[in-house]
This record gives sequence, structure tokens and C-alpha cells, in this order.
Amino acid sequence: MAISTDKLVNVQYTWSIATDDVPTFNQVEFLNEMEMPKLMKLVVDVTPTDATSTVNAVPNFRETSEIPFTLYYVPTDPQHMELKAAYNDSTVIKNKIEFLDPDASTEGFIFDGMIKEFNLIAEQKDMLKVEGVMVISSEITATP
Repeated sequence: MAISTDKLVNVQYTWSIATDDVPTFNQVEFLNEMEMPKLMKLVVDVTPTDATSTVNAVPNFRETSEIPFTLYYVPTDPQHMELKAAYNDSTVIKNKIEFLDPDASTEGFIFDGMIKEFNLIAEQKDMLKVEGVMVISSEITATP
């Protein structure tokens, strides 16, 4: 079955992965949907023992998050093979999410992650899909 990449799926952002140390990012094709990293800061209770109410602070510390994703799965696609291998071997992959809007070019993310779930979904009317979950395992930095 031939697949057309012309506006098949997401047009607002791209997800690229790298498995080398350089890193050399390559776009994950046929991405159907992906949540953005949640950049929640941790809330810490700093209430003194003689206080009459709770006192909270928000330090410069973020909790890691998980990112669900769905893609149309092509078993011979190089990036899909890398994702599956990263899942099977429990290895870290480098990730980059970039927004295509030039005004939002610095709003993207670069981070390391591990694939926690990689589930094949066979639907009657669609192509083979993968529903997965990636766990962020590093600091999240902005795209340059």
C-alpha cells in the first residue's frame, strides 16, 4: 500500500528523534497525535511549625512527565524501527519537537526520553497504528 506524506497528519509541529551522540535528528513520519511535555513546577510545603496556615513555595524544579503519542505504523520506516528498538531495549532516545510557525520556532522542546509503551492497534478502516507513551528522562530545553 502506497502512503502519501502530503499533509497526511500533523501540520503544526514535527517530532524528530536521534539515537546517536551528535545528535542527528530525523523526523518521525506519520505522527497522528502527540501531547506536549507538561512543564509543571513542584509545589513544596514550607510551613513553619508555629504557623497558623499552610505556606507553599514554587522552587525552580520541574517534575518529569509522560507524553502519549499515536502514529500510523510502518514497520520498515527507519524512525519507527528506532522507536520500537528503544522500547524493546529500554534505551534513551533524544527528542525534538519543533513548531512550524516561524513565530513559534523557539517554543519547541529538546529532551531525552524512554518509550514506556509501544502498543500495536489494528483497526478495520485504518492503517496499523501504534499507541505509545514516552517518559521524559532529562531536563527539557527550548529549541534554539
